[in-house]
Amino acid sequence: MFGILLWKEIREHLMTFRFAAALVTIFLLVIISVWVNGNDYLRRRDTFNTLSDTAATQVAETYVVSQLVPIIHRPPSALSVFAQGEEKRLGNRVEIERYSIPAEASDSLTDNPLMASQQSFDLLLIFTFIISLFGILFTYDSISGERERGALRMLCSNAMGRRTIYLVKFVAGLIVLSIPVIISFLCALQVLQWVHTIQYNPDQWIAIGVMLFGGLLYGALFVAVGLCCSSLVRRPSTSLVLSLLIWTLLVVLIPGAATNTAKSLDPLPSPTEFSNFEQRTREETKNKVQVFRMMSLPRGLGGRRCTSGGISQSYYLLDSFNVTRWNDWIKYALFKESVWQPRAYTVWDFYLRFLEEKKRQKNFAEILSFPSPSQRLHNIFTLLAKTDYEAYADFMSQARRYRETFMQGLKDRGLFDSNIIGLISRRTQDDISSDEKIAERFRKMDARMQNGEDWEVVLGFDQFGPLPPELIPHFAYDFEKPDFGESFLPIGVLFFMLALVFFAGFIAFMRYDVR
Repeated sequence: MFGILLWKEIREHLMTFRFAAALVTIFLLVIISVWVNGNDYLRRRDTFNTLSDTAATQVAETYVVSQLVPIIHRPPSALSVFAQGEEKRLGNRVEIERYSIPAEASDSLTDNPLMASQQSFDLLLIFTFIISLFGILFTYDSISGERERGALRMLCSNAMGRRTIYLVKFVAGLIVLSIPVIISFLCALQVLQWVHTIQYNPDQWIAIGVMLFGGLLYGALFVAVGLCCSSLVRRPSTSLVLSLLIWTLLVVLIPGAATNTAKSLDPLPSPTEFSNFEQRTREETKNKVQVFRMMSLPRGLGGRRCTSGGISQSYYLLDSFNVTRWNDWIKYALFKESVWQPRAYTVWDFYLRFLEEKKRQKNFAEILSFPSPSQRLHNIFTLLAKTDYEAYADFMSQARRYRETFMQGLKDRGLFDSNIIGLISRRTQDDISSDEKIAERFRKMDARMQNGEDWEVVLGFDQFGPLPPELIPHFAYDFEKPDFGESFLPIGVLFFMLALVFFAGFIAFMRYDVR
């Protein structure tokens, strides 16, 4: 009897205009979304590859360690096709410098930053608004509409109990909603595979499956909302209005109100506080260096610079007139490194306060938006797609660890103490062992200039060449494995909400007057 009644309900749904509208609308929106976002991902991936190659080329054209600034980029997530999250709004480029610890990434892979602030048209958006609405439309008149037509009284007069009737209504609504969703989803995957040729690893395929499961669970919740509202009132029109009010509250109002309330009740410190601190420490450190030069190096310092390959690179040969001037440069470099490098950690410690404030405000907004299923769905999709803020924070954490590795490699070479010459010049200690060697080098340089040789040859580019690549450690950023454990909590919350609404509607239906 259960199967017969279920098939009857499904067949009636399939013959309605709302099912045809759902099938066409969901199919078109999903295919268009995946097509557009697939192209966008490929473009951002090509941009990332180009930027990475450019950064490697810039490093290869660096001739002095003191001018070495490795640049790392965050690759776009292949699963951003389904949920773009915060990926377009956050930067992806980090410069690794001796005098600063990276706090925020700069630049975004989006080609139009003005568009990055707009709502992303992706599968997450379609589930959040469109599919949830169709879930309500399939069930808002399942009980009240049957009562108005007189069919519910006849159905309840049979041997079948109300428990079975209510369960059939819910399962039929969920199946009918799942048909266009699954068909559209499978076709979209074919577009990604055969048109965009985007390949996924096994973990990513599992993540895609979990996204689909979470989306269907979210849709089932609104199927239950429509059924519950239909069991609370006697007229389908009233049920529809009540369902839409609940949908507006859960999907639109609570997330927006939670964000604004968190900003009001837990405001962040003024950004000028950090900028003022950063500027003040910068000026204090510059003053220390200036005082040292004035007090300890009265003769002043000099060096030779050049520009190579269209890229401005300071190439210090430090060919002064005597050994004393060389020693002045060494003293200056030692003092400069000793004050600027600690200043980087001072600024970072101060910035950590702001970072903790931001995290606390974000967590507060998460707590306030807890009743919103749309926020839970957002967490599921962006966690699995690695397009949430936590993925960005993980990238920044890896960038800071990479800087530590880079700095430790320079320290191991003694470039900040015993071998400070290697930091500011390609010369060795033997090259400045006597004034006679320095003078001889100057005579050779003058002779080359008189012969009309290239300036790069005169300075010794042909002799030294670019820096050895082993000075720059390899940056391996891998976020391809989704964090399934983190997605269990929002999935569990969605399941709890579904159970709560389902049983609330069931209790209401058990007391429903079918007359």
